[in-house]
Amino acid sequence: MKIYTRNIGLNRGKPRLWLEGAILLTNGFNHEDIFTINEIEDGLLITKVDNSFFDEPHRKIAGNSARPIIDINSGALLSRFNCKVRIIANKGELIVMEV
Repeated sequence: MKIYTRNIGLNRGKPRLWLEGAILLTNGFNHEDIFTINEIEDGLLITKVDNSFFDEPHRKIAGNSARPIIDINSGALLSRFNCKVRIIANKGELIVMEV
């Protein structure tokens, strides 16, 4: 388990969380993998999944194989956070929480 700190930015007036490169690669998230975002009590849970055929909302990791990118630009998901978040990373799972 590793812990990272990231800033919440703004894009067109909405909060934005941008994750790229080593934070994703070292935790099992690769370019074109499918992932879900679920709200949990303390924050958000980002989970890598093997299959996109299910009812939960899902997204695909952008970028390229050397630099995968997760870009979350959603007021609905990120409005609860101030300018910084703590990311607790395990293989295939990221938990985004308030600092």
